[in-house]
Amino acid sequence: MNRGIPALLLIGALLLPALAGVAAEPPTPTLEQEVADDTWAWHLPEPVASARTVRLKAVAGPRFRASEDWRERIARRVELTSKQFEADFAICLELGEVEPWDGVDEQGELSAAFHALWTRPDSSDADIIVAFLHTGHMSRTTKERADAESLGRASPFGRHIALRDTPELAAQMKIHTFVHELGHLFGALHSDDQRSLMHRYVTRDGGASFDLLNGERIWRAREFDFRGGVAALTGETVQGLGQLYEAGHRPDEENPVVMAWHNAGVELTVARDFEGALRAYDAALALDPDKATAHLNRGLILRELGRLTEAEAALRQALDCDSGVPGASINLADTLMRLGRVGDAIVEMERQIIRRPKDAPAWHLLGVARAAAGQIEEAIDAYVQAVVFDGSIALRPMLMPGDAATRARLSDEAQARVDAEPESGEARVRLGLLWRLQDQRLAGLTEAARGLELLGDYHGAALLCTSALSEAPDDRGLLHLSARLTLAAGRHDDAIHLFGDLVARDKTDAAAYRGLGDAYKAKGMLSTALKYYQQAQQHEPADE
Repeated sequence: MNRGIPALLLIGALLLPALAGVAAEPPTPTLEQEVADDTWAWHLPEPVASARTVRLKAVAGPRFRASEDWRERIARRVELTSKQFEADFAICLELGEVEPWDGVDEQGELSAAFHALWTRPDSSDADIIVAFLHTGHMSRTTKERADAESLGRASPFGRHIALRDTPELAAQMKIHTFVHELGHLFGALHSDDQRSLMHRYVTRDGGASFDLLNGERIWRAREFDFRGGVAALTGETVQGLGQLYEAGHRPDEENPVVMAWHNAGVELTVARDFEGALRAYDAALALDPDKATAHLNRGLILRELGRLTEAEAALRQALDCDSGVPGASINLADTLMRLGRVGDAIVEMERQIIRRPKDAPAWHLLGVARAAAGQIEEAIDAYVQAVVFDGSIALRPMLMPGDAATRARLSDEAQARVDAEPESGEARVRLGLLWRLQDQRLAGLTEAARGLELLGDYHGAALLCTSALSEAPDDRGLLHLSARLTLAAGRHDDAIHLFGDLVARDKTDAAAYRGLGDAYKAKGMLSTALKYYQQAQQHEPADE
């Protein structure tokens, strides 16, 4: 890479060896030394005979299309982004199809919109597909500074970019974000240099150039075949990019080629090309043997293919690389259950619960494993903990432990505890689960929902209540519970509607009048609340 050397420095470099009586050539600077050089910015290293043309397809969300000139805005941004890449890398962007994209949630998480774009069917011949979205005001975003991850999303050596506008964003920052994300597609990573276009934060007065290291990355991947994907990278290019990654390694980032192979594995898995996905993960692991999620995903695929022994080995490797990698422990225990090694599954789940005491799915699977091992009371204990930490677990299948007599005894004991401690949410959850395990589903879900209400898990309680109401839509107890949970969730108008329906069914329902009073009080409408409290007292004089 020839960036030019000042004449005086060149003369000095030639004279010093002669004065010292040494005939050796000056050492070639390492890449790390070059990166540390004051000449930090990337420049096109040599004249290029012809620019590479990269074809773009643009899709625009409904909010972005609110202005009549939305197509012109897209064309202008592509033009300005192309100028940057033409000057730095002789890469020209050519805008092809521009079409609406309805159904995307522009105000939700950008990662969700990016995933929707990535999975969106597309038969065009474009190299890259770019989504233009618009959202309302965003925290941590001003006309001076914004986190690039909140404004754009792209994966190394992928072919999708999601860009999001916000009213706070200055015009040049929108172009900066587009350039930044396009850099990611060519393998560029975040830079610590605030002058760089690849710095994590996009600023109004920020970088106008790529840093030297990221410029070299993009240059080496200049001819990348986006439609061919990471498999189209030559061995020489992969080796060169790996050296550049090592030179600029940061603890929070990984080799972009590894990331690309990993993403290819995910994409092939979604397409149910499991053998292709295994090859992709193997390629990622050949470059980074300690990538825990690649081992994990290999294990899941191998389990899906029925290769359980290999799946166990892959999942254990994932845990060896990172004991906290999400999903590895519980999937290992599930694989052990399928292998008939129930005792080993129990040990694995107990180990996971020590690591994460509130891991509800781990408690649930521990209950299933204990039930399979005939550990009846221990299984119930585990099920209760699972539901206490996540109420929705009560809707999952549960292996029914013990014989009828044992379950009846445990139910009687649980009922006695509820009678003694009526405000104990955990006691009611236990009783509800035992009823449910004895085929008293409606009563069990209702009791468990009341328990979750006492524990403050209004979302979980509402899920159980909704499920129970599907079986008994006119049950007044469930209707009251649903209204209370709606109010507790802060949905005041919905709660007023539900309590109003209860009053319409029974004009003497003091609890419904009291619920209306609570709902209007929460809305700040105190005079209306007082009216309903008075009506509650009329129908229940002892009520205060």
